[in-house]
Amino acid sequence: MTKDSSIVEDIRRIRHKISAKFDHDIDRYIDYLQMCRARRLRKKDKQSCSANKEIAQPMAATSKSPTQTPETQ
Repeated sequence: MTKDSSIVEDIRRIRHKISAKFDHDIDRYIDYLQMCRARRLRKKDKQSCSANKEIAQPMAATSKSPTQTPETQ
């Protein structure tokens, strides 16, 4: 049998470390990943909503057209 490469050894070591963190319980690990995904999506949605509000507010607050610049006024 041949010796595994250092990359394979590193992957196995890291995989075991992650598994141990969740007591080798795949369901706990999957729950954790789903929670992280939901949190990331909520954060992304909040950023998207706040960016849309920032874009909409200046346009509504002024009567300038979006193509006008301070130099052309």
